Amino acid sequence: MYKRIFFKFLLFSFLLFLISVSFVYSLSPSYLFLEKTQVNTTDVEMLLLLTPDEDFGSDSEIKIFFPVNSDGQWCKNDEASLTATGTVATKIDIEGWKIDSALPGSLSATCYQGAGPDSNDMIVISGLDSLTGGTSYGVRIDSSPDFSTGSTGGSNNIVVQLQRGLISESIAYAIYLQSPGGVTVSAFVNEDFFSTVKVLDSVVEKGIWSRVRVTILDSQGNPIPGRQVQIDLDVENLGNWEIEDATGFTNSNGVFQTKVRSFQTGIFNIGATDKTFSQDVEIKDSDNLTVVEVPKITLHQLPMYTPGLSRKITWNALSGNYEYFIEASLSSSFNSIEKTSGWISASEFTFQNLQNGKAYYYRGKVRNIAEVESDYSNIVSSIQAEKPEGMIEVLNPVVEKGIWSRVKITLVDSQGNPLPGRKIFFKINRSDMSKWDIEQPSGLTNSSGVAEGRIRGYEVATVRVT
Repeated sequence: MYKRIFFKFLLFSFLLFLISVSFVYSLSPSYLFLEKTQVNTTDVEMLLLLTPDEDFGSDSEIKIFFPVNSDGQWCKNDEASLTATGTVATKIDIEGWKIDSALPGSLSATCYQGAGPDSNDMIVISGLDSLTGGTSYGVRIDSSPDFSTGSTGGSNNIVVQLQRGLISESIAYAIYLQSPGGVTVSAFVNEDFFSTVKVLDSVVEKGIWSRVRVTILDSQGNPIPGRQVQIDLDVENLGNWEIEDATGFTNSNGVFQTKVRSFQTGIFNIGATDKTFSQDVEIKDSDNLTVVEVPKITLHQLPMYTPGLSRKITWNALSGNYEYFIEASLSSSFNSIEKTSGWISASEFTFQNLQNGKAYYYRGKVRNIAEVESDYSNIVSSIQAEKPEGMIEVLNPVVEKGIWSRVKITLVDSQGNPLPGRKIFFKINRSDMSKWDIEQPSGLTNSSGVAEGRIRGYEVATVRVT
């Protein structure tokens, strides 16, 4: 069974009571309710409210670690014995404190200086085995003159630890000390610096689940089971997100694992909150999830002409579990769709029963296992007809500059039959057309498969007409 202890700390001058802080402890990170007040920078005392759920063993002790500073910054005298006496509710006016009994025995408190400038000063409170489970006790630690905040200013982290045999649990909280004059002391209950949040699948497509693992740890890195955890998403529109289990409890390894997915792209921060106690605790660690679009396919290019009434479309197959959807239209803008492949897993599809002599345009899209679709692919096209044979004649092949030369084409199929109704576009082998004019045929090829145009130039040259 876990042991839960409720601490309330009071820092005050000898003449004026100044601060109270609630503290929850259950062999796990302890959390402090926020309180702010003024306190002198010297002659500090502390008042603790202890409410153990069970009896303590003789090996139990409470350790209060103070920020790493120069030696003697907090503990003025190393191994100094502090006075630990009982107090009753009538001697203090603190709302919500319920002290059942004075101390049945004596506690001892000792102030230790850190071993060097990189070690913590601390106060160790022992003799807890004299306390009875289920009873609240008030304890006054008279720390003057062996302990004080000194001239320490700014933000300072304090760690309070309960040790019972080989098991120890602790949590950090902050006090903000403002000098000169009074000291503003703030205890923050909503911060857990030891637990971790990890996005196991850091890059996923839209709609694909990503695993998120929260591990609740104490200050020594030991897992804490039975903690209620809530997943937090730093996003503007929660309607684009789904969480498999938004809350849950840590297992014997201190782990709560769930899944999240998004239907919008971007880089998003995933965090967590410990909801075990009445005061929410923010887990300071977090991790990023990157959500990307479903990849597009690239349709392979087609010849200008396709004989017969069918056309095979192929594309690059994507690695993974995807389906493809190909569309065929008589319009390059796809304002109407003639035929579709439906959703298929193959990387090719053949359209049947196409209209002879018509130009068809094709495009495709992809969907993943979450049925989220990609953008459309590139567009390819082909005319459903045999490749025509054409004979071009320049009717007056030699002309003066500025004089028009007539150009005629006769278009036939592979059997020599004329191909009427075809649009013709003439061009010449000149990259600079500033000295050349081309008059394209005014209409389609006639019933004989013939169309005419004109060409003229303003420079002396021989050009090739195609």
